[in-house]
Amino acid sequence: MTPEEFRVQFQRQFIKDVSEALQQARDQGDTRRAEVLYSMLRDCLRDLSGPN
Repeated sequence: MTPEEFRVQFQRQFIKDVSEALQQARDQGDTRRAEVLYSMLRDCLRDLSGPN
């Protein structure tokens, strides 16, 4: 596995894991945890999209 392939696989897994945790937090009504997870997910996706 090349470093680029590893990075892409890691990012995909991170997004999947954070998305699942966000859904659980929302389902449990844990708004503070959901806000933190949403922020993490938003920042990750922003980094992936590159400069605008």
